[in-house]
Amino acid sequence: MSQTLKQLYSEMLASASASVSLLIVPGNKLVIIALLLATDMLVSFAVFLSGYSVALSHISGFMTAALLLLLLRLSGVTKVESASAVMPLSVIKKSQRTLLIGVFMVVQLAIRAGCIASVSQLGLSDAVSLVLGILLASIIGRYSSALLLANNKAGREQDSGQDGGSPASWIGISIALAVCVFVLRLVFLNALEVIPQEAYYWNYAQHLSPGYLDHPPLVAATIYVGELLFGHNAWGSRFGAFVYGL
Repeated sequence: MSQTLKQLYSEMLASASASVSLLIVPGNKLVIIALLLATDMLVSFAVFLSGYSVALSHISGFMTAALLLLLLRLSGVTKVESASAVMPLSVIKKSQRTLLIGVFMVVQLAIRAGCIASVSQLGLSDAVSLVLGILLASIIGRYSSALLLANNKAGREQDSGQDGGSPASWIGISIALAVCVFVLRLVFLNALEVIPQEAYYWNYAQHLSPGYLDHPPLVAATIYVGELLFGHNAWGSRFGAFVYGL
């Protein structure tokens, strides 16, 4: 199973890395990407400059760009890849595909919020954080979308004639979503305020001991090492837990 996952991921990674490169994106696709990004930025800034919050601004830009992409699809401006190039999304039922795309969009929107929040932690203004966060999220979204749509040899071999897609296709989709969740956790690592439970554990790290009233020592040692590496901040306090989460 482990070997199969490694093979699937390596094939998806190679395909995604190739398709995400701007150097080989066909001219019409590059124009569409630029159009979507420009629309996103313009709407986000228009809402922001109207006095609304950063959150509402970037959500408005995201939804407008998504609606524009849908309209381009329906009008036939953007072409769907050839049916001969079997992709994980192309072999599952339409209702399942719609649900999956919906989940993927929600995850991308959350990643975008995390990017903006993380950038704002650098002490930048809301306007600059909005721009940099959207750009960073666009790069992540472009890559993760390519990963979700990536061809994979195992999927092509097993998908033929199977209604609803083969296990290989669903494993490929799961890998893509798992990568998105990994990024989601990463971008929010330093973006959220420390909650009381985390502060409670952090207090342990200030008083290293072989054990505590209700916990063994690893949680304290982990936070202590994280702060040694990254300083006294949420990132340092949470980094160890993030690594364990892998």
